[in-house]
Amino acid sequence: MLNEDFYDFQAVRFNHVQRRKNTLLKVTKGDLRMFSRIDTVILNVKNLDDARKWYQETLELEEVFDGGNHVVFKVGQGETPITIIEGKTGASAVKPILFSEAIEETQLKLKGLGVEVGSLEQDGTVTFFSFSDPDGNKFEVCHF
Repeated sequence: MLNEDFYDFQAVRFNHVQRRKNTLLKVTKGDLRMFSRIDTVILNVKNLDDARKWYQETLELEEVFDGGNHVVFKVGQGETPITIIEGKTGASAVKPILFSEAIEETQLKLKGLGVEVGSLEQDGTVTFFSFSDPDGNKFEVCHF
């Protein structure tokens, strides 16, 4: 990675020689935003091949990259993908919230595919339910 070209926050290209000379320090404070977006949400799974199949077939997510030890999925029209990687699984504080235009149908479809889903709940104008993948990663589906 240190020998690769890269881009700063203003899409200015730098090469590895410029990087070593700390060229990025010339960016003024007003021009720099620390974060521009969430790049991905990473979820640990026990078995990458089994999880890949489940995410493709059950959640109908499109695989967009296979990195060998991790797989990246596009989530509908959203910009933030979900990345699964083999690793230690268990309860996590991270819970991706997926938006659905057809929340009742989505809940019934997941239930029909054998996924344990929570009941539809209402919080003001938001309707939602929860479910988990086979490795215990928690998800919520919402509609508003």
